[in-house]
Amino acid sequence: MKQVLDSRFLVEYYYSQDPIIRQKVNQKIKELTKNSSGIIPTIVVCETIQLICSREGKQKAEMIYQSRFVGRSVDVLWERAFRIDDQEFQLSGLTGNYMRVIAIHGAPLTNQISRVKIQSREMLSLVGSISENCSPTT
Repeated sequence: MKQVLDSRFLVEYYYSQDPIIRQKVNQKIKELTKNSSGIIPTIVVCETIQLICSREGKQKAEMIYQSRFVGRSVDVLWERAFRIDDQEFQLSGLTGNYMRVIAIHGAPLTNQISRVKIQSREMLSLVGSISENCSPTT
């Protein structure tokens, strides 16, 4: 008997962050391929392509937008500080237009605003360095 795959199955195949779910989905795909027992309706293919394009397009747009800030200075409200070692913290915060910024600093500046020079873009965050000549504000 043939099994009909739906859009949710393919979305899990492409986007699941859970390794157990990814493993199960991959096993099912291999089984269906080996036995030629799976059917993917045309509408499911179209829905999946549309979803992938919209997600990829959004990520690309975010990347282009964030890249415009590399080399510029922005104000960042620090939300979290993670101790790296005895002398440094990794800070995570947001700009005024909600872009995530991370930086390394010698103090946990949680709930403080600092001027940050954006140096690069990595994954979904901007990476910056805190301007030492600008004191943090609250």
